[in-house]
Amino acid sequence: MDKRNKLLLAGFMALFFLCYQFGFKKTFAARSTYLDLSEKALLQDKIPEKLANLHQKNKALDVHLKALDLSGNSFQGDLLAFLNQENAKHGVVIKDFTAPHIHEDENGLKETYRVTLGGGFNEMLKTLHALELKQGFGSLEHVKLEKKRDLKTRKTLLTADVHIVLLK
Repeated sequence: MDKRNKLLLAGFMALFFLCYQFGFKKTFAARSTYLDLSEKALLQDKIPEKLANLHQKNKALDVHLKALDLSGNSFQGDLLAFLNQENAKHGVVIKDFTAPHIHEDENGLKETYRVTLGGGFNEMLKTLHALELKQGFGSLEHVKLEKKRDLKTRKTLLTADVHIVLLK
């Protein structure tokens, strides 16, 4: 009888394994796929209202920023805005705009802003001339023009390192 129970138990295990392989395994996989897809469907249903909320927040923040009127408070922001405006006119790009270097000498406190521009020679000269003529942006202390060859595109690029000094 002990042999018979072992054979019955082995047959039951083999039957359970076959049932799992042919029926239950696919059912469990289909159920997990269904649960994943239903969760994604719930998330997709919420997207339009989240988008509307983001648009509403964006409008509210724009109103607050206009009320604050941050223009004129930051020299660095004004300089960047002026350069962007001039660069849009002349087709020059700002490649680098670093934080100011502040140092003190016998004349007082100096802030040096380093800007790297890229583009054509004449366009850069027009931008630099406009910057030099604009009052309140300090003086151009150093301009270094460098011609580089881009090996990937086989084009020659002209860059200008510009140092603008503001005395405080």
